[in-house]
Amino acid sequence: MKQLINRFIASDQITLIVLRLAGVGLLFLATLIMTNYYPQNLVGEFELSRTILLLTGAIVVAGTDRSIIQFAGRLESDGRFDTFLGVYLNSLKLIGLLCFIILLVYVLIPVEYYQNFFSDTIIFKIIISLFFYAGATLNTEVFRVFESNMWAELYRGIFKYILLFCAAIYLMNSSNQAFIIDVFLFSFVILFVVSTFQIVPKIKNQSWKSSFKTLDIYKVSMPMALTGLGFFLLLSIDVILLKYFEGNEAVAVYAQPVKIISLIAMIQTTLQASISKQLATRFFKKDYRALDQLIKKTTRTIAIISLPLVIVLLFIPKFLLSLFGSDYIEGSYALMILLIGCIVNALCGCTSIYMNMTNKQSQFRNIIFITIFINIILNLILIPIYGIIGAAIASSICLIFWNLVIVFYVYKRDNIVLAIH
Repeated sequence: MKQLINRFIASDQITLIVLRLAGVGLLFLATLIMTNYYPQNLVGEFELSRTILLLTGAIVVAGTDRSIIQFAGRLESDGRFDTFLGVYLNSLKLIGLLCFIILLVYVLIPVEYYQNFFSDTIIFKIIISLFFYAGATLNTEVFRVFESNMWAELYRGIFKYILLFCAAIYLMNSSNQAFIIDVFLFSFVILFVVSTFQIVPKIKNQSWKSSFKTLDIYKVSMPMALTGLGFFLLLSIDVILLKYFEGNEAVAVYAQPVKIISLIAMIQTTLQASISKQLATRFFKKDYRALDQLIKKTTRTIAIISLPLVIVLLFIPKFLLSLFGSDYIEGSYALMILLIGCIVNALCGCTSIYMNMTNKQSQFRNIIFITIFINIILNLILIPIYGIIGAAIASSICLIFWNLVIVFYVYKRDNIVLAIH
């Protein structure tokens, strides 16, 4: 254990986690300002806007942020990495096409179908910002392809939320506080433009032609896209149904425990993402011994960092939520329930990244969509009875379910143990 901790401290993983925590910290600070100085109804509208962006963003990103790392691993294992530029450009083409389709759907659907639930103006702004959100998401993972994990974490965290944080402070005592949503959406335009200028020097001398065409990328990406969409559905279904059954105030209260849980989830995904290209390369080289060692080391690191944090949070839920304002303390039981799911998620290790990087994206998609069906049923039953606590129960059950299913499936299929051991 001591040796593992020393290796972790000596590696760049601790820097990646610090960068990720700094990004999450900015989001938390912005949220603290909003929950204390902005109307609760506006906080709920912001959280719903953010949820809709994540959900539609998952559709247009189309799994390219995950598949591009798998393709990079394949190209490197075959000695063809100089054709990576073609994969990147074809991924952008796919994103652009899907953004255009989303825009067409928006134009064709009559406003009266959704105007009572959501502002038409905000929906339009979200759709306009989709390409930039998707492009920035893709660029973030391209940094990982070139082993620039620190830049990836900067764009994924600090750069992503710094403008929101500044706007939250500036608008704190303003009469135009609703402008915070516009600032959040516009920040992705800046992220995409700046990150693209930074990536161009890395790929400008590569071949524009790629052995992986847009259709090849589509075939690999779409199962990942559906899985990514599935994840956002799992994160969104409870929020949307809470809005339907309980209103914006319940969404605002529930969103704060979810943000706290996202802190732990981001630590776990940071560690997983840092090994994604290595995992793909070792799998396609059939170096299973090295693959097993990589997974074992990463899973132990995730558990060592996550579990103490979860245990501490279990003892201070009311104090933590009181920082957001007295109205948010009622989310403490929901937070404790969500933390139980986090414990199992930490112990199961690199489930999602293993499935995506080892060409099992279709099986992963199927598992997630079964989980979505279970999640919808549980939320429809539990939210009308228990409110935000019901939403938390449904989320934790589903998180535990899909993690355990993947651990069992991978052991049977590849004889690889993903869970901590």
